[in-house]
Amino acid sequence: MDHEEIIERLLKEQCEKAGVKITDRVWYRYGSMNAVLKGDKLENVNQYYPDNHFYYVEMMTQDEYNRIEKRNVSLEEQEILTYTTNSKCGKKEINIAGRNYQVKKELSEMTSQPKSTAEMYNTLYIVFANAEQIERIEPFSYADKFNLKGDDGKQKEALEQIQNEFYEKIPDGMMESRMLSRSSFYELYGGLFFIGIYLGSMFIMATVLIIYYKQISEGYDDRERYQIMQKVGMSKKEVKRSIRSQVLSVFFLPLVVAVIHVAVAFKVMTKILGVLNLTNVSLFAVCTIITIAVFAVFYIIVYSITAKEYYRIVN
Repeated sequence: MDHEEIIERLLKEQCEKAGVKITDRVWYRYGSMNAVLKGDKLENVNQYYPDNHFYYVEMMTQDEYNRIEKRNVSLEEQEILTYTTNSKCGKKEINIAGRNYQVKKELSEMTSQPKSTAEMYNTLYIVFANAEQIERIEPFSYADKFNLKGDDGKQKEALEQIQNEFYEKIPDGMMESRMLSRSSFYELYGGLFFIGIYLGSMFIMATVLIIYYKQISEGYDDRERYQIMQKVGMSKKEVKRSIRSQVLSVFFLPLVVAVIHVAVAFKVMTKILGVLNLTNVSLFAVCTIITIAVFAVFYIIVYSITAKEYYRIVN
C-alpha cells in the first residue's frame, strides 16, 4: 500500500469515527529541494542558511497544477511557470539541474498557496510540463492539505488518532496540524509575551525611579545655590525656567539616545525574531513605535512630578 492509499484510509476511518468532515482538501505530488537562486541558476543545496538568494522549492507538473487550480495551462518541454508566496522571482529564464527553462509566466496567485509575509525564507513553486523533468531533479513526495469541520474536541480526537497511526505507517513522513500545535504555540509565544511584559514593566519602573530619586537628591544639593541666586536677584520665573530645562534634559536625553540605539539595532532585531519565524517587519516597526510612545508617556508623567518636587525643594 503506497502513501496516498494509507493517508486516504486514515482520513476516512478516523474522521468517520470522530464524526467530523473534511473540507477544502488539496492533495498533490511534488518534488522539493533547498536551493540558491543566483543570477539565472537554481542550485540545489543540502540545508537552509540565511541568505536572500535561498529558496525552498516545490515542483509540480502542469497536470497537478491544472487539477488543483482549475486551470488549463499547456507547457512546452522547456517551459515552466513560477510563483513565490512572499516575494517576486522576476526571472525570464532559469537553469535547473543543467537545463535551461523559459519562464512562460510568473503567477500572481495560487489558490492552494496564498501569499504570506510570515515565512522565514523565500518559497518558490515551479510548474513543469511533465513528471520526468521533476524526477531527474528530485524524487516525488505527496502532500495532503485540508480543514476539518465539526466540534473542536472531535477534531482534536481525530487528528491525534491520524497522527499516531500516520507515524506508525510512514515514519519518515511529516504531519502538521494547527489544532495539535496550538498548545505548544501558546506555551512558547505566551511565555515570551509574559517575559516581555514583565521585563518591560520592571525596566520602566527601575528607570523612572532611579532618575526621580537622582533628581530629588540633586535638588537638595542645589537648594542652597538656588537660594543664593534668588537673593542676588534671580526671579522665581527664572528659577522655574532653569529647573524645567535641567530636569527636561536629564529625563529625555536618555530616551532620545535609546531611540537612536533601537533604530540602529532594528535590522538585527528583525533577524533574531526571524529565527522564531516572526518575520512581519512592518508589524515590528509599529510595535517598536508604540513601545517608545509608552516609555515616553511614563517619562512625561514622572518628569512633571519630579519638576514640581524639585521646585518645592529648592524654594
